[in-house]
Amino acid sequence: MSGLRNFSLTVTRPAPGAYVDGVYAAGAPSTFAVRASVQPLRGRELEALPEGRRSRAAYRVYTDTLLRTVDDANPDRIALFGEAYEVIAIEHWQNGILPHYKAVLSKLDHAPEPA
Repeated sequence: MSGLRNFSLTVTRPAPGAYVDGVYAAGAPSTFAVRASVQPLRGRELEALPEGRRSRAAYRVYTDTLLRTVDDANPDRIALFGEAYEVIAIEHWQNGILPHYKAVLSKLDHAPEPA
């Protein structure tokens, strides 16, 4: 996303877990960096969020990297301004001019910051 001011964000991607001898063991998460333009959500965008997320801090992020959302089994978490956010929605903008993804992030309550 060279056309916009970019931040380097750390993404934590949880790995699927597995049952070992009948006991669930969480998978080891991986981390990677993405470049993104970060902007706060506007009033109507906030109103469109699911009921339990409207009162939390939320941002839209434009990036070249496809992120996993809460609709996936293990959504990506992003460290942003010292807080942990979860990817709740993604829009594909794959035009011929500036292909990118628009992700909506919602702050996690009382969650540890991603590593």
